[in-house]
Amino acid sequence: PAAPATQNAAAPTTQTATSYFSHLGVDQLFTDNSIEKWIILLVAITIALTLGRIVSFILLRIAKRLESHQWNAQACLFSGLAAPAALAIFAFGLSIGLGYIKLRDALPAITARILMLLYLIAIFWYAFNLVSVVEVGMRAFARRTDTKLDDQLVPIIRKSLRVFIVVIGALFILQNVFNRDISAWLAGLGIVGLAVSLAAQDSLKNLFGSLTILFDRPFSMGHRIKYSGYDGTVTEIGFRSTRIMTLDGSQVTIPNSAIVNDPVENMTARGSFKRVVNITVPQDTSAAKVREAVDI
Repeated sequence: PAAPATQNAAAPTTQTATSYFSHLGVDQLFTDNSIEKWIILLVAITIALTLGRIVSFILLRIAKRLESHQWNAQACLFSGLAAPAALAIFAFGLSIGLGYIKLRDALPAITARILMLLYLIAIFWYAFNLVSVVEVGMRAFARRTDTKLDDQLVPIIRKSLRVFIVVIGALFILQNVFNRDISAWLAGLGIVGLAVSLAAQDSLKNLFGSLTILFDRPFSMGHRIKYSGYDGTVTEIGFRSTRIMTLDGSQVTIPNSAIVNDPVENMTARGSFKRVVNITVPQDTSAAKVREAVDI
């Protein structure tokens, strides 16, 4: 009597799985499509994979050639496109092969979403790699300056841009591929951003102060400045503070948020120094000697 009970207990699970695949239209795939159509799909996938590898190889060779000529930004454009192009070509070949396959019920919608997912991943992957082009430009700009602030700023901007692209890509895919409502996600991100900004208010002020110093350039490394009674040479410009070495040998650390809001006198930027000197000459000095003294 136990055997029929076991069979009856397992029956609902098997029936549920069968009905689920029947709803998707999987059980009609092999009955509606001949072996020739499956071979066409396999050939299309194989050709797409091979063509993707070839295109990726060509793009990487072009990138190496450009890099050998010191065209680093153009090299990043081609090298960053290699892998996303291979993925996009594979998705295109898969779509061509699936065009010969007869799909029923929910399978056409599922395959369309899969193809859209592959294309979107390729697009955002290439955008993710394009950050390297921005990094090359920023590093070229940083090499022309004598401060280390922009050198430290380059990796932070690179990581921030890539995180931003990943978040935007994930939200875009959730909304357009999986039909998810991202309004709650956006509201949550806004609340988290507000909380972080309030908690790190002073740090953000100093960070924006450092950016103001970087782009406005009221002074640079090695300049002698006067600020709030301090007179010294700028030794370091960081994200939080600026350090100066005073004339008596003391090191003073000034928050960047304060130094950009108060007057700073840049002694090095002055082209000349005004001096008022009283010179006395004997009363019997001739006019020619006085003119000679003025000339000297």
